[in-house]
Amino acid sequence: MNNAAQKDRAGFLERLGQLAGTTAWREPGRVGGGTPYAARGMATENALVLALAMARRNPRDKGPDIAYSLATQQQYNGAAVVEWLAEKLAAGTGPMGRKHAGRLMPVAMQAYEWIVDPAAVLDLSDIAENMHDDFRSLYSIAQGWLWMSMEAAVERAERAMYSKRAA
Repeated sequence: MNNAAQKDRAGFLERLGQLAGTTAWREPGRVGGGTPYAARGMATENALVLALAMARRNPRDKGPDIAYSLATQQQYNGAAVVEWLAEKLAAGTGPMGRKHAGRLMPVAMQAYEWIVDPAAVLDLSDIAENMHDDFRSLYSIAQGWLWMSMEAAVERAERAMYSKRAA
């Protein structure tokens, strides 16, 4: 993963921590730090899933699930996210999506695995060499849709959190 992607992921994780009532902020030169969430003893993961659930627009909105997967580095409703993403790829990538309609689930799964594990890379070992470029393109599109979906969910959660503080 390149430096820009690592920086984006780190900044996004900090925003998720703030939603969960924690922060990774620490004073320069000090080991450790951060602020643990302690109110009522709610676990950080529970606070995060609650904050993200409040940002869900409708039952088909997978952004909160994707963001939670990135934060915890565990699949969360993974099968539903992968199915949603494969459908989105089929509907939104035109001729390329139609050409590879029967192969979009593996592309969607690999893109989702990249969210869960940033070290995951596109595996083209079972793909004919003349199709590698199409699969790289579909994979990049899928990664972008995953990122945009979770970004939108976190923005909604942040707006809800900050509007409650102002009230």
